[in-house]
Amino acid sequence: MVKKIIIILLCTITSNVAEATELPFLKPNCPNIESILKTTLADTDELVRKLNDLIPIAYPDNEYNKWNVIKIVPLPSVIGVQYDDAYYRIAIRLCGEPIANNSWIVKVEFPKLLPSTSPSGIFFVVKTKNSGWNVWYSYR
Repeated sequence: MVKKIIIILLCTITSNVAEATELPFLKPNCPNIESILKTTLADTDELVRKLNDLIPIAYPDNEYNKWNVIKIVPLPSVIGVQYDDAYYRIAIRLCGEPIANNSWIVKVEFPKLLPSTSPSGIFFVVKTKNSGWNVWYSYR
């Protein structure tokens, strides 16, 4: 009888961990190119202020409720940058070059996940006519 209870508890714990770590934008939500607004580096401060709304949407679990911004730049600016260039290519593969060319990459570190081997989050955003800044993909 005791062995059955332990097995049930272990299954429940495993199931809850899997549910808690599922992030909503691991599958891309490609924006409509007609709704995208052109942005420039002058929009950086506005996007930084919007992170308080965007990060909880992209990373809703409690371990993500504190963060430090590592990088926030227009996605095309990482073309040719070692390692970061791959994110631009991912964006093209997921939603096409017009979306990638109008997206921003945001890299954040989550202190609650330290000293984890992967305490950071990377996500792509665009600014749209109707709803402002929107996350369209998160790369764990």
